[in-house]
Amino acid sequence: MYPIYDTFFNCQDSSISADVEKTGRAIRNHPPDLKPGSGPEKAAILTYPGVPAIIDGEGVMRKVLWVLIAQLALAGCKFEFAADLYTSDLRIAADSGQVLITTGTIALPITSASKCDEQTDSIAQIMAGVVDSFSPRGCEKRGFDAYLIADIDIQVSRSRGTSLDTLFGIAVEEHNRDLYMKVLLHQGKYQTLNKRASSRYFQEIELDESIVKLILSNDDRAPVKVFVDEAFVQGIPVLSRSFNVDRRGKVEIILSNVGVAHLGHRGWAYGFRILRPKYRE
Repeated sequence: MYPIYDTFFNCQDSSISADVEKTGRAIRNHPPDLKPGSGPEKAAILTYPGVPAIIDGEGVMRKVLWVLIAQLALAGCKFEFAADLYTSDLRIAADSGQVLITTGTIALPITSASKCDEQTDSIAQIMAGVVDSFSPRGCEKRGFDAYLIADIDIQVSRSRGTSLDTLFGIAVEEHNRDLYMKVLLHQGKYQTLNKRASSRYFQEIELDESIVKLILSNDDRAPVKVFVDEAFVQGIPVLSRSFNVDRRGKVEIILSNVGVAHLGHRGWAYGFRILRPKYRE
């Protein structure tokens, strides 16, 4: 009888036999040995160090399926995170110290969009109390992959003297009339989320391989100039460059893998810098 899989970030449930995990690790670390089969069909036997032989007949297909699933389970868990930001909110937070809440979205890989409802309940239990205001709004396909899409709260606050209360946050500070913006990660909540995931699934969340996206909308009364280092801007790789954002325009910035890795290890990553526009009152 085939096992039933409960998927979170496309990871396999840890209740499945440890033999599957051991098989997957053996396949990743050692090439197989091929030996002639002894059965009537003389199918080849695959052997791995420390793993029972995969034999011929119907058992071959069943075991191969287990091996493939084990490899997928051990491949890692990643997600996509996007924050909707507004120039006016960043200025208010920097000038007054007021703590604001903006909306973000998180896309979690799932096995199939057709199983959206049953997988949503499982994921919501993992997120409860960690990802604030986790609000699923359906599943969608992106190419060959399926994702659960949910809205989350993101705190926007001044860099100094303010504690982070949400999983992800935005910190802003003014210096020489420029606004410096950073992405924050609540390390305690992140560790709790990983503990919950690892207690039920084979691996923790690999933030290093995840996507962190910042969508900045200019709701000022004049254009603004945004300076970005080592990121993707409108899908274009940028080392160091400034961009003009028209009034009521927007720009999309995706952090580099180095920035995302730093976010996971240190709890913050540089986002961008806004050169404040000059206009008459």
